[in-house]
Amino acid sequence: MCSSDLNCFPTVEVSVELARLNEQAHCTTDGSTPNETSPLCTDGFDVFQTGTVVKAVATRSNVEASIVEESAPIILHCYRPMVHPNGGAFPGSVVVSINASQPNSTVYYTLDGSAPTLASEVYEGPMTLVQTGSIVSAVEVTETCVMSPVQVSRTFSIKTALPVLVPNGANFALGASTPHAVTITSSPGSMIYYSVQVGDEIPKKVSQFTPYQTPIEIEHTDSIVRAVAKSGGKDMSDMVTSLPFVVAAGKPTITVPAGVSVGQARVDMASTTPGAMLYYTT
Repeated sequence: MCSSDLNCFPTVEVSVELARLNEQAHCTTDGSTPNETSPLCTDGFDVFQTGTVVKAVATRSNVEASIVEESAPIILHCYRPMVHPNGGAFPGSVVVSINASQPNSTVYYTLDGSAPTLASEVYEGPMTLVQTGSIVSAVEVTETCVMSPVQVSRTFSIKTALPVLVPNGANFALGASTPHAVTITSSPGSMIYYSVQVGDEIPKKVSQFTPYQTPIEIEHTDSIVRAVAKSGGKDMSDMVTSLPFVVAAGKPTITVPAGVSVGQARVDMASTTPGAMLYYTT
């Protein structure tokens, strides 16, 4: 039975069978012997406490009460607690909550998929998972019900934080004083792997990526950098793909001799990009 505030309390409906239509049933649930003054239970009633023993007696006018019938202890299992989120893939870490079905319950849990016992960790509040492969198993116990069935989450896949590319796409001039390199960072201790694809080249598989050690020099226009990261205890990150890098030859310089020349004048042109071809008009 669940209340309007979503607290759920296990119950069982108890019915009493009478031999005659004109008989009435009187019951107790506190261990005492029922008699004609005990509460009527002819129409049945609900039991909310695990371990309850129902005792019943039948009565009718001008006849002595029947012998007392006694039930076996009624066992009520708590409802399962709920794990949120229920597994999935998350970058870096994930905060997991376990919601009990009753406000005064004690929740025991494990993170390796094994069934919790009363010796397991007691849940005290939201917890941060940083290791991939965790499976949250939880049970609930309270005074009114015995240990619930085990609630088992799906597997939590914790991925390494995404690598960060700086810059993420840019216009570079070869030979210029401005660096034309890409720096890649990720969470501390992570290994980074990358590839540089130029134009219509077929993208490499992740298994063919190069370990990142120093900034990557971009030498060809239309280059695209792809990168992944992997840290201990976590799955590999999703792939990051840069915007295109445009690489151009350095701006040429033109040197005109000072003064006024009669007839012809020599004009010198040069580029900061070694091997660049210069084209000009007059």
